[in-house]
Amino acid sequence: MENFQIRELGKRDWPKVLEIVRNLNGWFDAVALSFEIPNDLKFHKGLAAEVNGEVVGFLTYSSFEGEVFISWLGVNPDCQRQGIGKSLVLKLENILDEYGFDSLKVETLSAKIEYEPYERTRAFYKKIGFSEAETRSFISKADQEELEMVTFRKKFK
Repeated sequence: MENFQIRELGKRDWPKVLEIVRNLNGWFDAVALSFEIPNDLKFHKGLAAEVNGEVVGFLTYSSFEGEVFISWLGVNPDCQRQGIGKSLVLKLENILDEYGFDSLKVETLSAKIEYEPYERTRAFYKKIGFSEAETRSFISKADQEELEMVTFRKKFK
């Protein structure tokens, strides 16, 4: 898909972001859908990918202790595998470069969790230059299951 634009995510985009998230069956649990993403949208910066005035993808990001991380990334299922996710990440890298940052990180479920949507997620980040850095265990808020997260890092300078 070549006819998309990337711009700053605004409050008016939040309903469309939440619609995209609801359409990404398997990626986000009930807690993420009903609590985490709606609240993070209020405080994290973001980017929107737009086709003909309609948001088809988004990326949110924040920083902690001087490191920038991608908090949420989603692309409408009908628009996946067309370069939108990669373009959102590259746009963020350009923004960060302007501020003197040279790296970016993101967390997702580790390979210990054999689940096709997250296999695709890990493959996506590896394909665009991220490398696995570390893992950590955590308890899922949705069902109290113990899971493992992997942190991916990318140096872009």
